Amino acid sequence: MATYEQEVVQQYGAFIARRRKNRPEDEYHQPTAEELSEFTEHFKQRTVALGRCFRPFRSPCHHEHACVRCGSLAMDAEQLPRLLRIEEEVQVSLAEAQQASWTADIEGYGITLMHIQEKKAQVERILRTSESVKSAQKE
Repeated sequence: MATYEQEVVQQYGAFIARRRKNRPEDEYHQPTAEELSEFTEHFKQRTVALGRCFRPFRSPCHHEHACVRCGSLAMDAEQLPRLLRIEEEVQVSLAEAQQASWTADIEGYGITLMHIQEKKAQVERILRTSESVKSAQKE
């Protein structure tokens, strides 16, 4: 857990106080039971095949549930085999598109493969962090 200098905490508190003073008061009302339920339900429904979606509350899914392309996806390291299968399928589709000269598909599959590489790197970071925590706990 990070330790912050007292001045940083005080400055942040002052910033929040100034912001609240300049914002409409109704933004800071006590949420109703219905609003709390809607908020809670949003995050309960964010489990997807590759992990968890952390897109902001009340925001639409801009990637039409193509989660591998989304920056809001937090990978579940145990789903790496699924991600590798998706990567293989995209590579097969890319080869077909290249053979048929489907320019738009070639570009799209290339973008998807780039995002898959980012997700694989995310899993590697998760695994490294997990190993670091485990080894620190043994000491």
